This record gives sequence, C-alpha cells and structure tokens, in this order.
Amino acid sequence: MRKLRRTDAYLCMTFLYAIGLTLHFFSLQNYSEAKGSGEFPDTLHANAGSTEHKIATSPKSGRRFLAMVTSFIESQERRTKFFRAWQDVWPELTITTEYSYLNHYALQGYAILSANVIGMYKALVFAQSIDQDFDFFIVFEDDAIPFANTSWPTKANEDWNDLDQMLDEVEAENGGGLFLGCHHVESVDRDRLIDYTGKSNSSISPLTHAWGAYAWMISRRHLPSLQQEYADVLRQKKDRTGTPDNNNHFFFQTRKIKEFVSVPLLVDHQSCGDSLTWKGAKVPIKRAWEGRRDWWNCQDICTSEAKQS
Repeated sequence: MRKLRRTDAYLCMTFLYAIGLTLHFFSLQNYSEAKGSGEFPDTLHANAGSTEHKIATSPKSGRRFLAMVTSFIESQERRTKFFRAWQDVWPELTITTEYSYLNHYALQGYAILSANVIGMYKALVFAQSIDQDFDFFIVFEDDAIPFANTSWPTKANEDWNDLDQMLDEVEAENGGGLFLGCHHVESVDRDRLIDYTGKSNSSISPLTHAWGAYAWMISRRHLPSLQQEYADVLRQKKDRTGTPDNNNHFFFQTRKIKEFVSVPLLVDHQSCGDSLTWKGAKVPIKRAWEGRRDWWNCQDICTSEAKQS
C-alpha cells in the first residue's frame, strides 16, 4: 500500500511538472510573438506593469520616485499606449500595475480606490523591505499621457526639468500633493498664475479641489495616512463618493495639507472610447478640457460638461 502511495505521488508530481513546463513554454512563445509584433504584455514591456517596485532617482535633485497605474483588466489597448508614452519620456521610471475590476463594488469609483489602497500599501512595504525610502509616490490611471514638450527627471535632463522645478516650489511651501493633470480646478490663487506662452518656466498654483485623479503625486510622509483614509472609506462605505479625486482633496483639506496644481499641466487625459469608470453615464468621448495645458483658460467651456475623468 505504501508503494502504491509513493507511485501515485510520483505520478502526480510528474504530471504537475509537465503542466508547469507546458505553461512556461506557452508564456515564452507569447513573449516571442509579442516582441516580434511590438505588442508587449504588461509584465514584460521595459518599465511597464512591473510587479516589483524600483526607485527612480532624479539626476538633478536626487529626489526618489515610486509610481503605479490603476487599470481595468479589460483595458489592454490603453495600457499599451500608456506604457509606450511614459517609456519615451521617462524610461527610468518603473510603473507597477494594480488592476481594477468592473462591478467589484456597487459604489461608483470604489474599484479604482481599492486598487490604489493595494498599490500604496505595496509601495510602503517595498521601501521598508529594502531599507531605502522614497520622496514622492506617483499615481496614474491608464489614460494619463504626458503632454508633448514636457521634461522629466531623466539622465538626459540633468540640468533642468519641469517636474523638479515644480517640486522645488512645492517643497518650499511645505506642500504635500501635486496634481500633474486635472480639470475644473477650484479656489486657486489666480494672482500667482503665469501667462503661459509655451516658453514660460514651470510653476504651481494652490487649489482646494479639482476633478480628475489620472496623474498626481503625494509626498512620502503623507502616504501612510492617505492609504489608511482610502481603506477606511472602503471599509465604512462613507457617504461621499468613492472616487479618488474627491477623497484626495477631502484628505488634504481636513488635514490642512497644502496641495498644488501644475502650471501648465504636464499630463493629458486621452479618452479611448466610452468611460469604464462612469459606465452608463453620458460622458463624451472627447472632453473640452482634454488636450489643454492652460486649465485656467478653459473653465468656462468646461462648466457644461459632467465633472468626470
């Protein structure tokens, strides 16, 4: 009887091993086909969709960045476009992917919020595990595309770049958050806005609320508290909407943490068809504020649109 059990166990192990080899073979085959066609799966494309964080350090300022993107599992085309765009402008930035699942939560926006909670937690655990901290955590959605003619903390931009210039100002004012892309900005100090001509230096402007959470960043010191705030919203199902933009500004305002918006915007929101977040709502495929870096000039033409990203 013992021999039979050993034989059964051996056969079972052999069978599982064969399955493992088969799956490994097909994964390699899919990778080869993807590489040849130029279509890379999320986990294989350069800095795209990595399951492990990697700190990107600015050669100019020495600031250290971690980044994540939330994406619905159905949005392969968007992810491919997203990763190619960021690979072109900031190849040193590793962006991890956290998937959202449609209809996982009954409340609007909670699927993305839950992905953010997981991604933030992973970033904090990662930094602790390697005993090396970071300065800012960047959160993207998969429709966040950098505007043309923007500069980032790459090896090619050791002397100057837009993002470091803006963060110099954020840190000088002890700020905690910077929105790289958003719309319907409220309560800004317009006296500080520059007359952007395409040649002006980058700047920032304070805000109390804006819509859109597709490209923003938070300082490391405030990340644990925000992650906990998100988790509390999910657990308690608070009355306010589960969208990250509402919860972000609620967090900053209630804790009296200064938040800023980039002037001009560094990141665009490029629609790729109907909104999955706002499925069923009458959201135009192309919004009036998309493609506009001068958000302070498009307030009037945006007011008639639904404030969704």
